[in-house]
Amino acid sequence: MCGQVDQAGLQCYQAQGTWNTLLELDRPAVLELWVAAEPEPRHVALLSLAGDGATVFVGGQRTMVSTSELQRIWRGRATVLWQMPPGYSGPSRRGDNDATSAWLAERLTLLGGERIDGNGAFDGALEDRLRSFQREAGLRPDGVAGPRTWMRLNDSTGVGAPVLRGF
Repeated sequence: MCGQVDQAGLQCYQAQGTWNTLLELDRPAVLELWVAAEPEPRHVALLSLAGDGATVFVGGQRTMVSTSELQRIWRGRATVLWQMPPGYSGPSRRGDNDATSAWLAERLTLLGGERIDGNGAFDGALEDRLRSFQREAGLRPDGVAGPRTWMRLNDSTGVGAPVLRGF
């Protein structure tokens, strides 16, 4: 699956965590579910959440299940799809000079404040602005634009990525 989605401008993010982790990521995901008496996990696509219900795709059909039932058989592994920026080849960090860094500067400028014009150079000013955004978004302010940072930046700047709540 993950080897094919990059052609559509998407990337896979392997998440390990709690139900709150999924809520924070707010992206459709493939969940690894462990059903009693089955030696191998089942995989279902979690498409959307509303109240205590979840829409999943399993066995070729969409169906509604309770989130409490999903949480009972889910052990925290999920593959989340997210919209990557132009030219993405991995996390962006200080010293990079590429289209992804230029897009990062453009996105952060859209959020307000002084224009960042590094012509694709990921310099100290861009790193400082990124750290500020990460703090405001509740992320670890490490100055590296990895998948979680890009997901939050996409949400904050209106990049049309599918989300769990409101899909």
